[in-house]
Amino acid sequence: MTKLISIRLPEEDVSECDRRAAERGLTRTAYFRGLITRDLAEASTKPRRGYQFKSWHVVGKYPSGKGGSNADADRAMKECFERKRERNR
Repeated sequence: MTKLISIRLPEEDVSECDRRAAERGLTRTAYFRGLITRDLAEASTKPRRGYQFKSWHVVGKYPSGKGGSNADADRAMKECFERKRERNR
């Protein structure tokens, strides 16, 4: 069974999608369906890595004293902010 989906895009993006679909001899729906199908097929062939560190943007900014997990990064940031707050009082 198929289900209907709806998306909102800026007008210029819709125009570009229509242009690309027409270049391929497809309707807008067929073009989007093809994009989604390829993306899902590609995603299913990639191995899942399990846990992924989510705070790469703070790596090296705050000395945690040990390796990198989200909890370590959060703790180090909080400690750093607390030290700065105490200094600025």
